[in-house]
Amino acid sequence: MSLRRTIAAFLAFAAAACAAPADRPASARADYGQSRAALLALLEKTAREGKSLSGQQVNEYEVFIRCTSFERIHELVGAWPAILGLELMFIIENPSYKDYFLARARDHAARGGIVAITWHARNPIRVCPRGEYYRCSQTPMSEEELARLLDPSTKEHALWARDVDAVAGVLKEMQAMGIAPIFRPYHEMNGGWFWWGRKDDFPRLWRMLRERLAETHGLSELVWVWSSDKGSEDAAKYYPGDDYVDVVGADIYTEDRDGPMYETAKSNIAPLHSSGLFAFAEIGLLPNAEIFRSVRPVWFLLWGGEFIDKRWAPEPCALCNEAEDVAAVYALEETLALHEVDWPPAARLDPDSRRAPAAARCPASLL
Repeated sequence: MSLRRTIAAFLAFAAAACAAPADRPASARADYGQSRAALLALLEKTAREGKSLSGQQVNEYEVFIRCTSFERIHELVGAWPAILGLELMFIIENPSYKDYFLARARDHAARGGIVAITWHARNPIRVCPRGEYYRCSQTPMSEEELARLLDPSTKEHALWARDVDAVAGVLKEMQAMGIAPIFRPYHEMNGGWFWWGRKDDFPRLWRMLRERLAETHGLSELVWVWSSDKGSEDAAKYYPGDDYVDVVGADIYTEDRDGPMYETAKSNIAPLHSSGLFAFAEIGLLPNAEIFRSVRPVWFLLWGGEFIDKRWAPEPCALCNEAEDVAAVYALEETLALHEVDWPPAARLDPDSRRAPAAARCPASLL
């Protein structure tokens, strides 16, 4: 096959893959009825009742896969997660990914689901040959460079604002459609692997992002989630204040599902926000049932791929789950699936559109 035909074939395949799949038809509704106030009321009600909303991340590398982590969870537990996690990374450089992102968000919102957005923002002042690849968020930035980025008169600030304005476009499309997402930028700030991590001026960076999205772009329907890393003993100094955060949580990666990290994270983080709401904003290994019930996260967002089933990992993965342990968490009375999401009347959802997605055959094993 010639190079030209090879490229053409790949582009055709990519376009087809990024369109809404036939068994997940995008709804034609212009307004899915969600709002920030309604979502916060739903989260508060969930917490009062001692329940937890289930969630599953679908990462950017799953765009070309029919059986994403979302479909694989359904195959495993027989229920659809209440929360669909999506990655904002790649939105700037890849228009076809934006189409896929919006199609999945529309479909899930039409069924009464919640969309959770993670943003692995690239370092805006460094050239990254991979565009918006995960490693682009790990390019280091010094305290001095961050100080210049925070100064509106600098070129560094202009470069940061350019990227923020670019992702604001898709967030505005969601707001116009009546989708109020959970928005989780600049996560794990107490770790040192992202360019925003372990920075004394991190609270200023967070506030500047929220102000730009709200004031410049009119994005008033985002539910802002601040999530630190692991036990979070050192995270409080990075907290920007209740006026800039709606929910706090932790990203949990541990090798011991019976260990103290889950409860330690909640004890360190939940008191920071006056609402008391706490989420497993991103999680690898799920805790045992006793710890899960003790922590009572308002939601959990299980990371995708091999974190669902350690048998899929290319090498031994102590941070990944046994499939039966994931199923056990979904089987708990406290865990809410998509069909159990009880929005308040203010959400204005269309009950006729809340049909379950068509099941896809995504076996855990080929043997």
